[in-house]
Amino acid sequence: MSSPKSAKEQLFENWNGKEVNLLSSSPYTNFLKGLKEKNIDIYNIACSLTEIYVDSQLTQSINPNICGFLNEWLNNKKRINTDNEKDIEKTKLWNNYVEELWIKLEQEKELRGWFRTIIKNKIGLEQNLQGYISNGLLGTSSEYSDLHSGINRIHISYHFARNS
Repeated sequence: MSSPKSAKEQLFENWNGKEVNLLSSSPYTNFLKGLKEKNIDIYNIACSLTEIYVDSQLTQSINPNICGFLNEWLNNKKRINTDNEKDIEKTKLWNNYVEELWIKLEQEKELRGWFRTIIKNKIGLEQNLQGYISNGLLGTSSEYSDLHSGINRIHISYHFARNS
């Protein structure tokens, strides 16, 4: 008997199977139009991201790790679709379309900053609690971010959100 799938596995499976056809009324249709002709795989990821990002925001209260999962999923897609960034043309398409799309999603009035806020809250809580926890169970999670406490720098692995 197989064990039940983790939340991460369920999300990845759902996101990998997501097929989104942008409506002509979508604010991202014109932006992504050129990508469709250049690379259909990256185009499909970008189209899916328009829904996945919104869905993730709506479900983050019941799945507090969704930001980290989305981050990891997108990094995996980038690695696969750009051949670990060795394919210069595909990497350029990824940067010009997927990363720019992320910035556009971040700037949406209804969505503004939720992803960044969740990560900051998670890291802030970790910093505040660290002094009170003797067993180290809340140590830094490299799965979502790395905290270099000596210099108070935070590194989030998929970082294409800009300050608004």
